[in-house]
Amino acid sequence: MSNTDQRDGVNAGGGRPDDRRRYRPPTCFACNEAGHYAKQCPNRAPRHHQARPSTSADFRGSRSPRRYDPRRRRDSPERDSEIRTTVMKLSKSVSAMHDFVERQNLKKEEKARKKREMKEAAEREEAERLRQEEKEAQAAEKARKRAEELKKAADAEKERRAQMKKDVDLSVAIRLNEMEGSWFQRLHSVIGPLYTTADKNGKKKVIYESGDESEASDTSVTQELSERTSRLQISEKRKRGPEAVLEDSPPMDKPPKRTPKQGGLKPVKLTARMTRARARRPSGTMPLKKTPGRSPTIISPVKTPLSGRKTPKTPKTIRATPPRMPPFTPVTRRALERLRYRNKMIDDLKSLNVVELQKLCKKEGIPYNGKIESILDIADMKVMSKFGTASQENAEVIVVEESEHQGDGSCREGGSEDVAA
Repeated sequence: MSNTDQRDGVNAGGGRPDDRRRYRPPTCFACNEAGHYAKQCPNRAPRHHQARPSTSADFRGSRSPRRYDPRRRRDSPERDSEIRTTVMKLSKSVSAMHDFVERQNLKKEEKARKKREMKEAAEREEAERLRQEEKEAQAAEKARKRAEELKKAADAEKERRAQMKKDVDLSVAIRLNEMEGSWFQRLHSVIGPLYTTADKNGKKKVIYESGDESEASDTSVTQELSERTSRLQISEKRKRGPEAVLEDSPPMDKPPKRTPKQGGLKPVKLTARMTRARARRPSGTMPLKKTPGRSPTIISPVKTPLSGRKTPKTPKTIRATPPRMPPFTPVTRRALERLRYRNKMIDDLKSLNVVELQKLCKKEGIPYNGKIESILDIADMKVMSKFGTASQENAEVIVVEESEHQGDGSCREGGSEDVAA
């Protein structure tokens, strides 16, 4: 649409004629203010006029030539004062802004400094904590090592005490064995010759002679036992020896063994008719006491307690003097040699340690059940390999008892010799 059509109000698109284009308000070319024209400008001085630039897009036609030079334009004093006021305000605002920016920068720097100080303090605390933890770890490690050393020392002391206890037990066992052997030897030398006793009823004395010294072999011992056994009778009952005591078993109290008397009662005679009993004063009663005018009374005697009653004494038995017998026989001498050899082997094995004992047990084919048990087992094995089995040399001395109250010392001799062998 052309400028002419726009001025005429004709719309090229067939619009309404009243629909016109709205223009901006007029602008003064003298003062460049909107709302009035140059001829209406209050500042109509030539120096205030400005030339309107011509453009190719100007649709209002040509304009008059410029009447003044725009470079020579001068502002009014009021405008200069306004400009100065504005400049002063702007300078104040700029200075205020500068101060504000500086304050903000100072705040940021202070905040950054505090943050940096806090970070440094946290780092120092972390370093101090790590150093403290390291120190505590070192102290804990030192305490652990100290505890391990104390535990090792305690274990060593415990092992030393256990070893000492084993040595003491072994020494005590060996010493008791030696004392037992010497005690049985002395008992045999003192009580050995007393093999016979006398009967209280006057029975024939039983005297058993020991075997000859030449009969040292096992066959002679067996024959001697057979002969003694064949001469035993029912009345010559042998008392049992001391019962074997089991380990970890409390002693048992048993009542004494009693043998009933033979032929001590008389049969009662029975009669076919009843007879009247005669009036008989009981023995031990006082005579009748007669008082004039009263019937005679019987005074009862005071009863004697059981402890005061007299009992018939048992006649003393007469001991027969046995013949003098040698203190040692070949069997006992061999048993003594066996015991000495066993003690010597125990003394030799006592100095060995656990490893050497285990090797020796493995070599001999004996299970290892501790130091003391292994030493005793090895010693028994050595004794058996040199002297043979112990069943061939257990010479039991059979003691015959003819009285119920005699022969207690000689009855235990057979068991004592068994233990000594």
